[in-house]
Amino acid sequence: MFFFSALFLFAAAIGPTSAWAATPLEEQPGYIDFSSLDLFDGPEPETTVEVYLKNSLLDLVAAATRFEDPELADMLEALYLIRFQAYHKEEGQDTSYDYERIAERLKALTLPDWERVVQVRKRDERMQFYVRTEDETIVGLLVLAGDPQEFVFINIVGSLDLAQVGRIGRKFDIAPLDSIDFGAATPKAPSKD
Repeated sequence: MFFFSALFLFAAAIGPTSAWAATPLEEQPGYIDFSSLDLFDGPEPETTVEVYLKNSLLDLVAAATRFEDPELADMLEALYLIRFQAYHKEEGQDTSYDYERIAERLKALTLPDWERVVQVRKRDERMQFYVRTEDETIVGLLVLAGDPQEFVFINIVGSLDLAQVGRIGRKFDIAPLDSIDFGAATPKAPSKD
């Protein structure tokens, strides 16, 4: 019986969930192409960590999480992508990762249709949070965080509740997100259906 239940959950999780999901990921309003930010000199350096959780895997995690945390499961089902890319500069490494240049560009960065909601500057560290909204619903989150040795891009695509972003970070062990607390919960994110 367990085998058939697990098979059913898996099939339900990877199946198409809506017409909006049929839209290519790159055309989703909350998606951002990191290379378009033009923060590196020359070609983008090789990532040291890359996590790319698409809709079907997020739905699978939501199904597995449903009994212990139904609210988190609902939120995960409303997402299309969680993308995390980290770049690390090794001592003496000749790379296009130039933190000073990135920090300068972040100061001047403007993203059409995106609103910067948080900016943190602490010694050599920088962190910026941007949101994209459509019809008063948050449909994307972009986090840019870095220091002289490492830089991280995070893009979450889909309807989301900013007050719950820290829960996503804790669930997937994403350091820049795991301690975030945007305060009181905003209205529940609508599902993709």
